[in-house]
Amino acid sequence: MPCAEGNSISDEEIESFLSVLEGRSMTDSELSFKLNLPLFNVRIKLRELKKLGYIAENDGEYVKK
Repeated sequence: MPCAEGNSISDEEIESFLSVLEGRSMTDSELSFKLNLPLFNVRIKLRELKKLGYIAENDGEYVKK
Protein backbone atom coordinates (compact mmCIF):
# COMPACT_ATOMS: atom_id res chain seq x y z
CA MET A 1 0.00 0.00 0.00
CA PRO A 2 1.24 3.50 -0.71
CA CYS A 3 2.31 5.53 2.28
CA ALA A 4 -0.09 8.25 3.41
CA GLU A 5 2.66 10.33 4.99
CA GLY A 6 2.52 13.95 3.86
CA ASN A 7 -1.10 13.72 2.74
CA SER A 8 -4.23 15.07 4.37
CA ILE A 9 -5.33 11.61 5.45
CA SER A 10 -3.86 9.60 8.32
CA ASP A 11 -3.19 5.88 8.38
CA GLU A 12 -6.02 5.50 10.91
CA GLU A 13 -8.44 7.28 8.57
CA ILE A 14 -7.36 5.09 5.68
CA GLU A 15 -8.06 1.98 7.74
CA SER A 16 -11.46 3.33 8.83
CA PHE A 17 -12.58 4.04 5.27
CA LEU A 18 -11.24 0.77 3.90
CA SER A 19 -12.85 -1.32 6.63
CA VAL A 20 -16.25 0.28 5.96
CA LEU A 21 -15.84 -0.32 2.22
CA GLU A 22 -14.76 -3.95 2.69
CA GLY A 23 -16.90 -6.10 0.41
CA ARG A 24 -19.33 -3.32 -0.60
CA SER A 25 -19.64 -0.04 -2.41
CA MET A 26 -21.05 3.11 -0.82
CA THR A 27 -21.84 6.70 -1.75
CA ASP A 28 -20.17 9.63 -0.06
CA SER A 29 -23.38 10.28 1.90
CA GLU A 30 -23.52 6.69 3.13
CA LEU A 31 -19.89 6.87 4.20
CA SER A 32 -20.54 10.16 5.98
CA PHE A 33 -23.36 8.55 7.97
CA LYS A 34 -21.50 5.30 8.68
CA LEU A 35 -18.28 7.05 9.78
CA ASN A 36 -20.13 9.87 11.58
CA LEU A 37 -18.14 12.51 9.69
CA PRO A 38 -19.27 15.68 7.92
CA LEU A 39 -19.88 15.13 4.22
CA PHE A 40 -17.32 17.73 3.16
CA ASN A 41 -14.62 15.92 5.18
CA VAL A 42 -15.60 12.58 3.65
CA ARG A 43 -15.32 14.04 0.15
CA ILE A 44 -11.83 15.39 0.90
CA LYS A 45 -10.71 12.02 2.25
CA LEU A 46 -12.22 10.17 -0.72
CA ARG A 47 -10.23 12.35 -3.13
CA GLU A 48 -7.04 11.49 -1.23
CA LEU A 49 -7.88 7.78 -1.15
CA LYS A 50 -8.49 7.81 -4.92
CA LYS A 51 -5.25 9.69 -5.52
CA LEU A 52 -3.34 7.17 -3.41
CA GLY A 53 -4.92 4.26 -5.28
CA TYR A 54 -6.85 2.71 -2.38
CA ILE A 55 -10.34 3.13 -3.83
CA ALA A 56 -12.15 3.54 -7.13
CA GLU A 57 -15.32 5.45 -7.98
CA ASN A 58 -18.05 4.25 -10.30
CA ASP A 59 -21.28 6.24 -10.80
CA GLY A 60 -20.93 8.00 -7.44
CA GLU A 61 -20.21 4.80 -5.50
CA TYR A 62 -16.84 4.12 -3.94
CA VAL A 63 -15.25 0.71 -3.67
CA LYS A 64 -12.04 -0.62 -2.18
CA LYS A 65 -9.50 -1.74 -4.81
